[in-house]
Amino acid sequence: MVARPLDSLDTLAEAVAVIFDQAQLSLANHRKNCVALYKLHHQAAAVTQKAKNGRDIKYVGERKFGDAFLGLVNRVLVVKKGPAAADRVIRFIGSYVKFVNEKAAAEKATISNSISTRLDDNEDTFASRFVRRLLNYLLEGFLAKNKITRYRCICVVSEMISHLGEIDEDAYNLLKDGLIDRICDKETPIRAYAATALSKLAGSEDPDEVAPGEKTILDVLSDVISYDPAPEVRRASMISLPLLSSTTDTILTRTRDTDALTRKLVYSNVLQTKLQHPRQLTIAQREQVIKDGLGDREPSVRVAAGKLAASWFDIVTAEVNEAEDYTWDGDDGGIMKGFLRFLTLFDVVGSREAIAVDAVLSIFVTRPNIPDVFVFPEVYWKELTPEAAVLARVFLEHCLSTKNETRIDAAQLPVGNLDNPDTTQSSSTKDKSTQRAKLRDDMSPEERMQADITDMRCLSLCIGMLERVDGSFEDNSTLEGILADLIIPSVKRKEISIREKGLISLGLCCLIAKVLNMALSSFQLFLGQVQTAPEELKLRVLQVIFDLLIVYDQEFFSRSDDIAKKITGFLVQNLEVDDSPAIQAVLCVGLSKLLLSGIVKDAKVLSSLVLTYVSPTTRTNEELRQCLSYFFPVYCYSSSDNQARMQSIFVSTFDLFMQARENLDDDQDMITPFQFGLLLVDWTNPQKRAEM
Repeated sequence: MVARPLDSLDTLAEAVAVIFDQAQLSLANHRKNCVALYKLHHQAAAVTQKAKNGRDIKYVGERKFGDAFLGLVNRVLVVKKGPAAADRVIRFIGSYVKFVNEKAAAEKATISNSISTRLDDNEDTFASRFVRRLLNYLLEGFLAKNKITRYRCICVVSEMISHLGEIDEDAYNLLKDGLIDRICDKETPIRAYAATALSKLAGSEDPDEVAPGEKTILDVLSDVISYDPAPEVRRASMISLPLLSSTTDTILTRTRDTDALTRKLVYSNVLQTKLQHPRQLTIAQREQVIKDGLGDREPSVRVAAGKLAASWFDIVTAEVNEAEDYTWDGDDGGIMKGFLRFLTLFDVVGSREAIAVDAVLSIFVTRPNIPDVFVFPEVYWKELTPEAAVLARVFLEHCLSTKNETRIDAAQLPVGNLDNPDTTQSSSTKDKSTQRAKLRDDMSPEERMQADITDMRCLSLCIGMLERVDGSFEDNSTLEGILADLIIPSVKRKEISIREKGLISLGLCCLIAKVLNMALSSFQLFLGQVQTAPEELKLRVLQVIFDLLIVYDQEFFSRSDDIAKKITGFLVQNLEVDDSPAIQAVLCVGLSKLLLSGIVKDAKVLSSLVLTYVSPTTRTNEELRQCLSYFFPVYCYSSSDNQARMQSIFVSTFDLFMQARENLDDDQDMITPFQFGLLLVDWTNPQKRAEM
């Protein structure tokens, strides 16, 4: 509306009310109403009086305008959440604060230019006095007993906080402290708006000026994201929090949030909009994002994660095109080169290769025409890298799963047949491998390093192949050459990384072998590695051992009770003496599987797991505790035999528990005997058994 000239201060309140009335009807008229209100404000500010001392000035007009403005603000502060008119008025208040500060800044700049002197930025103006009065008034509402008033006050402050202009340090501290207090408000909407408003102050905070022991704004918001029970508050904090190196880990924890919408917004709102390049994240963080997103149970989260992966692919493909990087004939638009660059964002060598594979497949799914441009010329195989090998395999598996063999032919992809190996080629490879082994001592350090890299790549490909072989070891004679020329020499190597992959490959060969001799002859080797290997290798070997025990359970446990007792005794002993949380967790998971499947029925194993579960040394081992807290109820309630076995160890295990409790160190804590007894009573309760 057009502002009428102000006849007197008596008509000011009515004129301001008319503008507010217009503002509540539509957002479209807010700009012209800000202009009209500013004219009234400017005219009122011109009305002043001299104080009694004759020196100071009373801002009579400003006081009258402020009273009229706050009177109308009061009407909004008692309106419950919901009415659109109230929300429009709050938006208008924020718009006017922005408008009046912009006008004040422009006038300062004009005056400074005209007199060729820079004015003090802290000089008081009618705009700054108005904003200060409004802010102080709203901060008082933060402490109101009425939750509606607190909610509306925080809404107005959140709307205007980005446009406050220059405020003094005292006002800033009052605002910051008031918002931090409202972060702990019992009302969820108030906490959400407080988080949003507080995030707008984060950029102006200097961490060096924060008092020792006091949390910064980023620390407060990080705590809200992690610990607030309301998902809408966690979402508001997460969306508002800037994506910095200090906040990234906190934000990425929300990929496992209990609320599906929050998990989706991590991908669609935070990472998609705030992350300029995927390399701003570490490789572990990128893998976590893709693994959690594409593996989420909610389709909407998977779609958002797929779009994020596709955007990362677009970014790295654009880099290839900008650099005019070399591409081979048939690589239309550098798509394949882009995929190779995309795969470098992940670790494609090792157990985490599956994450990179899922990322590529998600792009194939969201953009089904992309595989049509794939061509694998001879130069592709001459410059083979781990990323190139993974890309070729993923492309082949995708084509086979979609039954599109025409696409394989068009891509000129050579596909080998394991069932019909070329004997001449196998012999040639064997001769070259033997020759290289003989000459290794004569290699330079650079040549040895290159040979080790080649062996690592071959072993990684070998593991991937053995995990996907459809058939037995004996049905694929090529595997015999791989076992003799690659796997066995790698097992004998001193380098831990090569020996680890060699042992994994050997274990996979044992699992697919029809003849038991390979597994039996290799089993003692694996047991020996457990006793001497470092932790990382020991983890892998234990996983192989448990796989062999489950696959060949009859051979290991049914033929000889003496052998069965030695195997279980060896595993239990390692569980009791090993201090590594990861090793303990693997042993508990493996032993739980053996007990639950009925392969192992030794009561000593069950007793050892019970004592491990309540031991103070495993208190912080979340993986172990989670496994056993699930195992014991399932084991006991699924079978009367299992429950009877638990009953048989009741007294002896309780005695061992009491002995362990008597030997506790001063800094250790353990559940009480009463609590331990309740656990055993609960597990042996026949009324909870599934088979009645």
